[in-house]
Amino acid sequence: MKKIIALGLALGLSFATLTGCNSEKKADEENTNAQVEQQADDNNTEAQTEQESNDNNTETTEVTYTDGTYTAEGEPDERGWKPVITIEVKDGKIASVDYDEVNEEEGTTKQDNEEYNNLMKEKNGIGPADFFPQLESALVEKQDPEAVDVISGATHGSESFKEVAKKALESAK
Repeated sequence: MKKIIALGLALGLSFATLTGCNSEKKADEENTNAQVEQQADDNNTEAQTEQESNDNNTETTEVTYTDGTYTAEGEPDERGWKPVITIEVKDGKIASVDYDEVNEEEGTTKQDNEEYNNLMKEKNGIGPADFFPQLESALVEKQDPEAVDVISGATHGSESFKEVAKKALESAK
């Protein structure tokens, strides 16, 4: 009889231990799932905030410029590429933009330099012949250099574009 009681107690303790461990494991799984869900919620909130910010950036800024053609140049970078922009303003609005980077030593422009475009595309997935026109269109659409988004893979070129665009438009205000 004592053996049966001892065996029953041993089985009961084993069952209680296994059930307790299972509860802890289940609690750990629930905690992990909650953390994953919270991270997903945080990511969704960040994505929504970023999208709202991007949506706000698509609005045009109401700035009136003096009609005319405005040009500006930036300082050459360490490889000798100098940003150059020409902006045409009609009826107080930016009507057209022409931007490129010129290497005066070689006498070439980035948009026309196939070797440069191919190397940059291989490395960053986009070349000047692709993103310079995107920047130009964005400035015509948004009417404000600050509202033009930096293009992924072309951060330096995007920043150079924005700097010389602001410089050119200073005299158009």
